[in-house]
Amino acid sequence: MVKRFETEADLTREENAIALFSKYHNAEYYKLDKNDIDYKVIIKGQSHYIEVKGRNRNEQDCYPLPLAARKMVKICDKNAPAIIIWDCYDAIIYGNVKEINAYAKYSGRKPRAGSKNDKEYMLYFERQQGLQTINKQIIMEQKNNSGAIFKNDYKKTEQQPDYKGKAMIDGKDKEIALWLNESKNGKKYFSIKFSEPYQAEVEAGYGHKPKEAKDDLPF
Repeated sequence: MVKRFETEADLTREENAIALFSKYHNAEYYKLDKNDIDYKVIIKGQSHYIEVKGRNRNEQDCYPLPLAARKMVKICDKNAPAIIIWDCYDAIIYGNVKEINAYAKYSGRKPRAGSKNDKEYMLYFERQQGLQTINKQIIMEQKNNSGAIFKNDYKKTEQQPDYKGKAMIDGKDKEIALWLNESKNGKKYFSIKFSEPYQAEVEAGYGHKPKEAKDDLPF
């Protein structure tokens, strides 16, 4: 029998990370079985499978980001959109598995009694365009009539915005989209659009609507 080393603090940390991710994307999350991928998240009506990895460092010092190769295979076997989240002290970093690259090597930690996976093939992700960052302080301390925008690393067409973000206006959450344009006389300017956050339908089962992330993450 394989011994499990996850503690209640580890599981709480995972849920804090997925709650923050879901709050940012106005999504709903579902905890899956202990032998499955960590979570299923519904973003704009589409299911995404998500694996959460704790990273005991600040964002600027966390690269390369590790992931067991077996977990990558497992999440890709879902044959659905899949995302890896690394939970750092001050931010969460995430990327779609089809849009990020890694190198592999046999590595791990000092073997523990009862563990079969302390030494295994690991994937390591360097800082790259396909990885996005959510600053925890910005999201958790957002004030009225303020917001934050980030470069849209997933832009593929001119109809998609160059920058995306969230704002709270008169106490109501809004989504922000910005496009960088150029006038006939060569001056650059932004066009901006505010919209209501997408509200996905709640699926049957054990799910969570978007909610405030807790201030204290159990590191």
